[in-house]
Amino acid sequence: METARDALRRVLGTYATGVSIVMTKSRGAIHGLTVNSFTSVSLEPPLILVCIDRLNATYPLIKESGIFSVNILSKIQESLSRLFSDPGNKSSMLQGLEYRQEVTGAPIIMGVLGFLDCSVEATYPAGDHDIFLAKVEKFGLGEDGDPLLYYRGGYHGLR
Repeated sequence: METARDALRRVLGTYATGVSIVMTKSRGAIHGLTVNSFTSVSLEPPLILVCIDRLNATYPLIKESGIFSVNILSKIQESLSRLFSDPGNKSSMLQGLEYRQEVTGAPIIMGVLGFLDCSVEATYPAGDHDIFLAKVEKFGLGEDGDPLLYYRGGYHGLR
């Protein structure tokens, strides 16, 4: 029998979203997670938000550091999305991952469609997640390509 939570997840899954990896650096540790709950809030000042589960291993590092990057993935980066969505061993994720740092020091993954380098302005509790409202300190376009989309529990592209 389908629970109300399962039914809600199924309905929400009918909304296609882009896929990104949020990364942070705190006390020398680099962590990241795959998110599709990211959106633009304002162009002036430049603000975005991400919603992160409080039980995620990256959550306390973002709370502590007050910085993160949003790395917007292309269709050919599906394997990265899967890797960063795995709740298992996070330390192996960074082996061979090429990244750079911009203003805040949060990792920017090489080869993404675009990036946002952000500092946390405010945090709001929302159910089992927190909403991180962040100021975009630096942004840029990367490689050209089709975006990675998530729809009805699976990965897709535009074509």
